[in-house]
Amino acid sequence: KQTDGKVATPSEKSVREERVKQAEDNATTTATFTCVVDNNITLTGGYADDPIKLLSNVVQHSKHLCVGGDTGGKVTKLGVTHTIACGITSFLPLLMYDGPELYECLSALNRAELEFVGATKDKNLSTIWEVLQWLIDEYDAFLNGDMKFICTVLGHTGASSKYPCPACLIKQRQYDKPYEMRESTEAGSVDEEHSVSNTPLLHIRPTHIVPLPLHIYLGMGEIIFDEILVK
Repeated sequence: KQTDGKVATPSEKSVREERVKQAEDNATTTATFTCVVDNNITLTGGYADDPIKLLSNVVQHSKHLCVGGDTGGKVTKLGVTHTIACGITSFLPLLMYDGPELYECLSALNRAELEFVGATKDKNLSTIWEVLQWLIDEYDAFLNGDMKFICTVLGHTGASSKYPCPACLIKQRQYDKPYEMRESTEAGSVDEEHSVSNTPLLHIRPTHIVPLPLHIYLGMGEIIFDEILVK
């Protein structure tokens, strides 16, 4: 803006108001939350308060969507992996908290009082798991992450279980035997006989579970080394 041929410097208030407006227009506004897990653990974190609007531009350009999460630097992040217009894969965090990716922590997010606004509120979504489930149902999204994260989200007891795979019913150390795929992880389904001891936080088809390749290579390499050493 020019006044008498001079460029006027905007006030700090004007800059702040413009930043708020830009954030609201692009759905990049955030909020914070606190959630008690038990007497010893309290989660504190932040989240995008209108993730559905935030993702509206993402889904137009992405060839696929993967909901997922990971923990690094003692911070757990939940969000969506997508591709941008030039084909580069990127991760968009929707919620972050200080703490581990334990089932007790992740399931406690269902009790966190998140105040979603806009398009997310209009769809009556009130938890981060409802948002991620909506993406799975609406866009046929995949579930991505390391084996620990995937197993935790699906209520599975982990890769050392009798049935170590969250997607199929192959037995421990019988990887050369025929196996069946698991049924879709219905909400509320606990199947301790097949190594599912907690209520799954997401409902996903086994064909849409995508573990990180590194863990697959490590597992295959371990089996090969075991076979070589035995022989």
